[in-house]
Order: sequence, then C-alpha cells, then structure tokens
Amino acid sequence: IVIEYVDRNTWQPTQVECSLPGSTTNSPAHLSFFGVTNRDQAWREGMSMAAANRDQRRLVTFTTEQEGLLVRFGDLVQVSHDVPAWGYSGRVESLNPTTGALRTSEPMPWAAGESHVIAFRRRDGSMHGPFSILPGPSGDPYQAQVSGATASVYVSDGLREERTFYQFGPVNRAGLKCLVRAGSPSADGKVALSLVNYADSVHAAENGGVVPPPPPASNLARPPVLPIIDFITLEYTL
Repeated sequence: IVIEYVDRNTWQPTQVECSLPGSTTNSPAHLSFFGVTNRDQAWREGMSMAAANRDQRRLVTFTTEQEGLLVRFGDLVQVSHDVPAWGYSGRVESLNPTTGALRTSEPMPWAAGESHVIAFRRRDGSMHGPFSILPGPSGDPYQAQVSGATASVYVSDGLREERTFYQFGPVNRAGLKCLVRAGSPSADGKVALSLVNYADSVHAAENGGVVPPPPPASNLARPPVLPIIDFITLEYTL
C-alpha cells in the first residue's frame, strides 16, 4: 500500500510505501490519509492496513435472533461451526459445580493427541472461559469432565430462559475469532450480522520494520553520483 499524507516539515503531499515482508510492490493500492502529518504514523497505519488486506479475508455472515443486538461495530466475537471445523457448539444439559461433570446436547468429537477447551456463554452474551476439558470416564460422547472453577459458571435450566450455550474444540480450533462489521435487524426480530476474521498480525505488522526514508525536500535535480578521482597520471611517448 502507498499512503499519501501531508508532511509536517514541507507541508507538501508526500508518499510512503508500506510493504509487508515477502510481498511484492508491482501493483500497490494508493490511499490518502487526511489529517496525518507524521511519516512514522502514516507508515504504521499503512502496514496495519496491508496486513488486514492480506490476513483478514474470511467474510462471515449469518442471522441470529435478538442476541444479535448485543454486539456493536468492532466487537470481538467467537464463531463456531462444524463444517469449516471452527469448533463445535451446543447446549449444556447439566454441569456439576463441584465435580465438573458435564453433559451436553450434542456429541463432542475429540481430536486424538490434542488438548481441548470449552467456553460457556454468559447471560449477557459474553464468553466465560475457556476451561480445560477431558472426555468423560464412561466414554459417552455427551459427557465430559471440566477442569477449573466450574462453580462460577452459570448454567440455565431452560425453564425461564434458553439453556446455556457452549463452544468446544482443540485449543487452537475451538472457534473462529471475528470482528463485527455490520448488523441489520429485521421486522421479525432477527438480526443479520456481517463479520471478518480477526488477525493478530494487523496489530503487529509494524514491529521490526523500518520506515522508508522520505524523498528529497527539493524538487531540483540531484547531482549525479560520480566516482571521486584523487589524482591523474599522464604518460606520453616521444
């Protein structure tokens, strides 16, 4: 990405190239930042945008009921779906606050040789967890053993409100972290949400990089760089 800004030293429009390691500069996007006068700031913002353009390319859309009204633009949420292997979800049938014995509405697939975690949805929609989890001793796919302070987990009995939801899966694949980009409520009480996947690289793209030096302040042609001659020896033959 090539960012154009007004340089505070010359008060002239100036460009800075923002290129991620390993990327090409054959056809960069050109953007103009109004109000930015610092070259370092323009470069940092451009690097973040370049990382977002490279790593935030999964667009997720779905429809929820009124819980979709809880989120706002830019909120971080975690989405689970079994088809793209973004973890697994269901409802909590029971959770013993003392022993951590858990029973779920859906079978829990276990990946061999991997550690698994589970998170519960609070009444306000936020995530409680994650907690470490192991298969139940009986081998029942609907039962598991949760480790940690399970006494603090609120579990609805489903009488006055819907049962508590959970998300489950391997440590690095228990759900896809996403950022809310748009929400559109409908007359029937449902909300259509649009999200994009979250990427840590967007906030770390500037780390370890070097801001390209600014161009010359003058528009005059620069003198050509020529070799310096210390002395000349002349030889002639009569």
